Amino acid sequence: MALSMLRHGLQSGRALISSVRLTPAATAVIKKRTIISKQFKEENPDKPKPWPYEKMSFTVWDTFSEDTADRFDENTRLIVIDGNVGVGKSYLAKKLAEELDFFLFPEATMDFKFIDDTGFDLRSISEHFPESLKPYDLERFYSHPKTIMTADFQYSMLALRLEQYIDALVHLFNTGQGVILERSPYSDFVFAEAMHKAGYIDNYDKEVYDKMRRNCREDILRPHVVIYLDAPIDTLLQRIKSRGVPCEQNNKVLTPEYLAEIDRCYKEQYLPSIKDHVEVLSYDWSTFGDPSHVVEDLERLPLDAMLDDRFESKLSDWRGFNDRGWDALRMKYTNEKRRLLVEAIYSVGRYNHPSLNAPYGDVELYNTAWETYYKPKYEKGFNEEDGNSIGLRFETDYRAMQRHEFFRTR
Repeated sequence: MALSMLRHGLQSGRALISSVRLTPAATAVIKKRTIISKQFKEENPDKPKPWPYEKMSFTVWDTFSEDTADRFDENTRLIVIDGNVGVGKSYLAKKLAEELDFFLFPEATMDFKFIDDTGFDLRSISEHFPESLKPYDLERFYSHPKTIMTADFQYSMLALRLEQYIDALVHLFNTGQGVILERSPYSDFVFAEAMHKAGYIDNYDKEVYDKMRRNCREDILRPHVVIYLDAPIDTLLQRIKSRGVPCEQNNKVLTPEYLAEIDRCYKEQYLPSIKDHVEVLSYDWSTFGDPSHVVEDLERLPLDAMLDDRFESKLSDWRGFNDRGWDALRMKYTNEKRRLLVEAIYSVGRYNHPSLNAPYGDVELYNTAWETYYKPKYEKGFNEEDGNSIGLRFETDYRAMQRHEFFRTR
């Protein structure tokens, strides 16, 4: 098995191996605390129990009874796994989550937008909607990549990744458990770039996307670690064919040129842009590597030494907070997700452009079809026919109120 590790980024698409600067103080920290696999991790009996963030807010009053940082330990880390289509991210993410006892957030998909909390899939009634407002997901993109819905599809994917990333931060801050995600709002742009080069979105679409992307970086913390998996284009195409996902077979999008552009954007834009801010591990995944080796590499990372070094640029997003600062971040992510999404995505002006605004007549047809064919009549938990007791309840659970109307991230 060919397995190589990169810690300090890529240059001209070629891996460069760099040593990590260690001081005696840093070495002591590494011996004391680093990422630890669950078989060697000792549980702290004094660690507070997970906060029920899906049902409750976290307020200033709650900070008087507990400190957010009391939940943090060596595994309170946010890890993102990135790489091209078909490279093998999902398998590695699952194995790492099992080995480290991290919470896994599978890659965001349009299922999160179109399937609501009652289990109803909006795509099941898509034949009743006008063409300009039919639910447009990855399957439709692969079969019809150049439509007036293409740009909105990519905007939605960015919004979903941002929402999922915020949910990952919420989980980390309220439980102390580490989290693993497949891709993030930081790397989503590689798809927008490939779509733009292929002519699926135009210059104006790309300009709107870039504004949204810049906004996404304002209020979230970068990951502690990015794991990048690399494989040749021919290998990716073979894996895509072998895994047999119907919409990926013989489609118009997943061409060698499209995958090569994604590969280029990762290596020439994304990885160089983050290498000074996060710890990057890059692997040659042309033959599937051993996840246990990745765990060993994670255990060797001097993350606490970086956090303690005020001159170190890496992990600076996670440095400099006192107890009140951690509490403030926790309150923001737990209580204000809707505001963060609106400011990052939905506040960006979308002017009279055909790919951003549906015709008024189509909107009327859509609303009529919605009222006629949309099955769920109540929010989840409010249907007495399902045995729900309503009593004096006036709203859904707290976390549901924070979500976008259709988005769910797991």
